[in-house]
Amino acid sequence: MNLRRKLSLLASSALLVPVALATGAAGASAAGASDAAEACSSYPHPATGNFRPSANPVSTPEVREFYPWNYLMPAEGVYEVCLDGAAGTNYDIELLYWDSTVRDYVVVAASRGAGSTERLSYTAVGDNLAQFRVRVVAVEGYGAYTVAVRMPQDG
Repeated sequence: MNLRRKLSLLASSALLVPVALATGAAGASAAGASDAAEACSSYPHPATGNFRPSANPVSTPEVREFYPWNYLMPAEGVYEVCLDGAAGTNYDIELLYWDSTVRDYVVVAASRGAGSTERLSYTAVGDNLAQFRVRVVAVEGYGAYTVAVRMPQDG
């Protein structure tokens, strides 16, 4: 866990989609292994990335976190996030939203298993708009990954 660094990259091709955040009760859960059968590449909004070691860690620190998108989600319902990483790695996913009270992103759901395949779902309720963000964290290892989101309006 000590490999987590507070460095981040925002993808230059950030996908912005309007969405509603829960102001009342909301639910989050990490899905079990039986839910991992569907590949992330089959989700409606996939993205790929690759964690690589730094050639010179002194002058160029390793980036161990990545934000593939910022989302504004305009609907109540269940949001599913999946991550398929390279074999032998330990990658995690987190769903964050902008909390205007603390003026920062806060984690509302996370899947932090010991492997490279993660799934989570989050139920948004209420009618306030909030900005969501997905974070991929490389806890251990290097390699490619696919991360994807399915939103209520995707059917």
